[in-house]
Amino acid sequence: MMAVHFDASRLEVSGVPVTFEEGIRAGVPYADYDVSPEGSLVYVQQKPEAFNRLPVLVDRNGIAHALPGVAPARYQNPRFSPDGHQAAFETTGAISDVWAYDFTRATLTRLTTEGSSQFPVWSADGRRITYRATRSGSRDLFWRSVDGTSAEERLTTRDGDQTAWSWSHDGTTLFFDETSTKSRRDIWMLELGAERTVRPFLREPFDESQPRLSPAGHWLAYVSDRSGRAEVYVQSYPNPVMRWQISTDGGRDPAWARDGRELFYRNGDKVMSVETAAGSVFKASPPRLLFAGNYVRGEPNIDIDVAPDGQRFLMIQSSNQEPPVTHVNLVLNWFEELKRRLPAAP
Repeated sequence: MMAVHFDASRLEVSGVPVTFEEGIRAGVPYADYDVSPEGSLVYVQQKPEAFNRLPVLVDRNGIAHALPGVAPARYQNPRFSPDGHQAAFETTGAISDVWAYDFTRATLTRLTTEGSSQFPVWSADGRRITYRATRSGSRDLFWRSVDGTSAEERLTTRDGDQTAWSWSHDGTTLFFDETSTKSRRDIWMLELGAERTVRPFLREPFDESQPRLSPAGHWLAYVSDRSGRAEVYVQSYPNPVMRWQISTDGGRDPAWARDGRELFYRNGDKVMSVETAAGSVFKASPPRLLFAGNYVRGEPNIDIDVAPDGQRFLMIQSSNQEPPVTHVNLVLNWFEELKRRLPAAP
C-alpha cells in the first residue's frame, strides 16, 4: 500500500504506509473520505480541536454575545423556539445529536440518543422538535416532545434524504426538501390530518432547498440554483404561480421576521435584510447589508436564525481559528490493507 500526499502547490509520493491510527482514527470527529471502486482511499485529516464552536446571539449591529453555560462543541443548525425562550442546536461528532437550550436557566439538554439526528426545527406550538434522523439506514423525519413526555415518533418513510425546515403557523404542514437518486433536491410538504400525506410543492430541474414559510402563510422563501448559483427566492403559497428573486448577488439561509415585514438571508459573511409587504400582495425592497462577520456557514446547514423580536440572530462562532484544508491524502491499494487486517470469512 502506498500513500500519495497532495498539498496546495505540489504532488509527492511518500511511499510510507498510512495506518488507521495515523489517519482516520486520529481523532477525526466525522468522516471526510471516499473510496474508489478500484480500492483507493482519499481522506482529509483534521485535528479535533479545530472544531470547537460556540452559539452566540448577534444584534443588528453585528455585536456578538456568548450564551452562558454552553461549552465549546461542534454546533450547527441553530433554531429559536417560537416564543424565543429556548433554542435548539445540532452537535456533530461520532454521531449527531439535537440539544435544547433554555435562555432563562442557561441549561443545555440533550434530546436525542437513538443514533444520528440532525437539523432541528421547532413545531408551531413549541412543544416538539422535528429533526432528520438516520434509523435503519435511511434518513427520514421524526419528532419528539421537548419536555420528554413523549418518545420519538417517525413522520416519514421514504427513499430519499429529507431535511425539515419550517412548519406552517397552524402546525398542520411541514415543509422539507428531499434528495433522491432520481432527482436533485425538491421541496415537499407533509400535511397532518386524519392521515399524514406527503406531496410535492416545487419539483423543477434545479436544486431547491431551505423552504421557510412566511408568518402569514402566503409566501414561501427558499433557495434555488436556477440562475446558475444559489439565490433566495419567494414563491406564492399555496399555489406556486408567482415567483420573485430576492437576493441579487448570491444568497442562502432565508429567515422571516415574526411580523413578516422583513426577510433576512446570508451572502457569504454578510447578513442581508429585505423589507417586504405583510399583506396578500408581495413587495420587496432591494437588499441592504445589515452586518458582516466571520461566522460559521456551510451548505446544506443553515447556521443562522432570527429571534421572534427580529433584533437578534442566533449564529455559530468558532472558538478558535479553524485552519483551512491544505492536504488531501490518497491511499493506494487500500482494499489490500483491509484484507490483511480483517480476518478471513469462515
